[in-house]
Amino acid sequence: MDQISPRRTKVYIVPTALGFKFIGCNFLIFLMALSYSNNMGLLIAFIMVAYLVITMLETHKYIQDTTVDSINMGNFFLSHPLNLNLKLSQTPENRCAEVLQIELISEELKLRSEIGLSGAEQNRQVALQIFQRGYYRFNNLKLFTYGHNKLFYVWRYFPLQASFYVYPAKRFISQRRLVESNVKKDHKVESEFQFHIPYQTGMTAKRIDWKVFARTDSLYWKKHTDDQSESIEINYQALEGEHETRLEYMSFLVDKNFKEGNNWKLVLPQKILNFNKGHYHYQKSLEQLSVI
Repeated sequence: MDQISPRRTKVYIVPTALGFKFIGCNFLIFLMALSYSNNMGLLIAFIMVAYLVITMLETHKYIQDTTVDSINMGNFFLSHPLNLNLKLSQTPENRCAEVLQIELISEELKLRSEIGLSGAEQNRQVALQIFQRGYYRFNNLKLFTYGHNKLFYVWRYFPLQASFYVYPAKRFISQRRLVESNVKKDHKVESEFQFHIPYQTGMTAKRIDWKVFARTDSLYWKKHTDDQSESIEINYQALEGEHETRLEYMSFLVDKNFKEGNNWKLVLPQKILNFNKGHYHYQKSLEQLSVI
């Protein structure tokens, strides 16, 4: 859960290009009506001014009454979007727009998306796309809208402290071909079936239990006793391809061995993470791949 500043923030409002055209037309009608002493023209100009002021106040009030109570985000792979879980406090009676725009702002990057306002739910999920791996820190969240008639641009900033890693995308590579010489097993213990785990992409198809699939129409992988003693070295230098391609292979192998419960050692050009397993080792491995 990332921290949103609780202090009250200012709401800013300026006319859009369409709003300036509307104001210009209104001013022109007023001048013409005044020049020719045309009461009907003056009435039309007054109605247009009243409509403009009401629209401005409604749009301003909607952003003023909409606050972000909390925001939840986490680390993710480059091939997936960044999903934000937002909790909004809104006033449905003053809904002057069908969508709100949201923007995450850092010194190097701005991410923008839309929030649909249909329904009365406070909790909403927003998808933002990032196209480069790395470590990101954001210090502002911006909410803005143009209203129904797009006459005014209204926005508000919410200071926050948000940070996360974008892991390299996972690219399939055969682990058997790459690290077969690094697999260590205790051959004194006979391999025995232990239990089933849900099949994940990258696991060997030889371990799929097809009898279970016939009954449940779901793929399950057979976990063996000797799986616990596997130790895999994932070495940057042993891979082929460009720098990003190698990192994508390593990202896939880290994810695969974590899901299979194996130990792995991560060998990077200037960093080595020794043999270990579990969620903490998994997270640290992917973080290193993100920032290398």
